[in-house]
Amino acid sequence: MSKTIKVAVVQAKTFYNDLDKTLSKALNIIEKCASNGVELVVFSQSFLPYNPNNLSFENNHSIQDLKEAFYRLNLSVDDQSIALLKEKCASCNVSISIGISEYCYGDDQIYNTNIMIDNKGEIVSKHRLNTLIGIEKLLWQSDKDIDFKPFHLNNVKIGSLTNFENYNPYARSHLLVGNIELYIVPNSITHEYWQDSLRHLAIESKAFVLASSLYDGDYYQGGSCIIGPSGKYIVDTTYNKEAILIAQLNLDTCKMEKMEYSPAKLIKDIK
Repeated sequence: MSKTIKVAVVQAKTFYNDLDKTLSKALNIIEKCASNGVELVVFSQSFLPYNPNNLSFENNHSIQDLKEAFYRLNLSVDDQSIALLKEKCASCNVSISIGISEYCYGDDQIYNTNIMIDNKGEIVSKHRLNTLIGIEKLLWQSDKDIDFKPFHLNNVKIGSLTNFENYNPYARSHLLVGNIELYIVPNSITHEYWQDSLRHLAIESKAFVLASSLYDGDYYQGGSCIIGPSGKYIVDTTYNKEAILIAQLNLDTCKMEKMEYSPAKLIKDIK
C-alpha cells in the first residue's frame, strides 16, 4: 500500500498588532483544512502574533513600534494562544507547521521560530532561525545553538529550514542525511529566482517541498507552491492573492527518485 499524506500550504495575510484576530484566522484555516481531509497544514514564517515583514517606514510603523508591540504581546510557546492551536490540532486530528515571533523569558530576546504541532496537540519540533539578513537583524535574535536535524511526524520524515537558511549548505546537509520526505520552507522571498532555488531544494533532497511564502497584498506578493522530488510542480506557484494549496502526496515517490541517487549516501560517502 502506498504511503500518502494530504497537505495544505497556506498563503494568507496577518493583522498588524492584533494577535487575537490573526490567531482566529489561523484556527479557522486549520478547521477548514481538516474538513477537507488535510493531515498537515503549513503556514508561513512569523505568522503569529503577526507578520512583521510587512512593516513599512512608509506606513509610519517604526522598528521601535514593532518591538514594543511584540513585547506587549509576549508570545511564547507556553502562551494561551499556542495552547489554543494545540487544542485545535487535537480536536481536528491535524498537524501544523507555523511560524511565530517567540519571546523568550529566559534571555528577554525575540526569535523567528517555527514550531510543529502534531495531531495529538503536542509540539514535536521547535526551530529558531539561525541565518538573519537585512531588517531581520533588527527584529530577531539569531540562535547559534540550534539543531538542524529532521524529525518524525506520524512516521513521516520531515525537515524544515526558514528563509535564507536554505542557502546554508551545512544546514541542508543535516536534512539530506536524515533522508527526509517532506521539506518545509516557510519564507518571505517573493522574487521569481527563489522558485529556482525551491526546485533545486526538491531535486537535491529528493523530497516534496512545501513552501509557504509571506503575503500582505503590498510588498510581499506570495509565491507559495508544492514541488515534487523530481523538481516538477505539484501545485503551481501562487502570487497576488490569499490561497490554500492542497495536494495528496505519494511519499513512495521519494524512494523511487532516490533510486537515481541517495542524498544521504552521497554525504555519508564524502564524510
